[in-house]
Amino acid sequence: MIKSPCIRRCIYDYEKNHCTGCFRTQSEIEAWWKLTEAEKRKVVRKAKKRSSEGIRLDEDAVLKTVA
Repeated sequence: MIKSPCIRRCIYDYEKNHCTGCFRTQSEIEAWWKLTEAEKRKVVRKAKKRSSEGIRLDEDAVLKTVA
């Protein structure tokens, strides 16, 4: 079973369209519990890619906490 990549540092960067904690998009976060294991693996790969591309929290970006 693939665990959620959430690390409880939920700050959503709407400019970059992902959470700065787990690097998932809003739609990936919302759909997580409905996804198959294969789909979850794909989401995790995409999130890791966003993370490894050096996408980081921008101090000037408009941020909003994900509830």
